[in-house]
Amino acid sequence: MKYVFYILAALVALALLSFFTANLRVYPLINVNGSSVWAGKYYDRLSGLEYYRRATLEPIDEETAKRGIIISLIMNELIESELETRGIDRKEAKKRVEAAWQKAADSLENASRSLYGWSVDEFKEFALLPQARQDILSEVLREEGGDFNEWLNGALVKADVKIYSLPYEWTDGVLVKK
Repeated sequence: MKYVFYILAALVALALLSFFTANLRVYPLINVNGSSVWAGKYYDRLSGLEYYRRATLEPIDEETAKRGIIISLIMNELIESELETRGIDRKEAKKRVEAAWQKAADSLENASRSLYGWSVDEFKEFALLPQARQDILSEVLREEGGDFNEWLNGALVKADVKIYSLPYEWTDGVLVKK
């Protein structure tokens, strides 16, 4: 009888854990060179794109949108990793975002909410911060005589990417349907 209680308690705990993990999207969806991209990042961007489609009545191919989000998340991980490898402080990108925000806060805030349904912080995280990181890396590579697009293409081909729970896989730097 005592074991039945423990088994039931364990099953209830497992069910609750599964429920909250799925609903809070706190599980890895993509792994890029050992770094996890959580499901929440993907689904938050996907919902922003869906909000944009409804707000603008612009037809968006859902398959293309999903693929674009996955590729952008992979690119973001590669760029962030490269900046870290080069010893570039994460605060540098945040400083650029804040400077850009100060210049156009009202219009950006309105656009983020009306077009994507995102809060200010979400807009900074999903749109401005990745662009700032890309700009920083592009500048560093240019100073070294390199080219960002060449670096990115090489990094995408060399990347060890695993995609979970989505109908795609990464093959030689290309996202393909399973």
